[in-house]
Amino acid sequence: MVPIASKTDQAPCGQIVECEIFEDQDEEVLITQESIYACGCVSLRHEYHDGSVSLRVVHHNGTVLVDNLLGAE
Repeated sequence: MVPIASKTDQAPCGQIVECEIFEDQDEEVLITQESIYACGCVSLRHEYHDGSVSLRVVHHNGTVLVDNLLGAE
């Protein structure tokens, strides 16, 4: 994964913290974007070649907040 940005942002838990954003591309997934927050929350987004998108958001306590296939965008 390649770091593309570092900024202050609102984490899934609601805290305003530093966030590092990484992006990667491979044969199976068109784009993978991972946001890692200083509090420990994580957001992982996969965009596939067919236009479908999956999103997984995990709170810093380990609770999965979002885990779904969103469909075509």
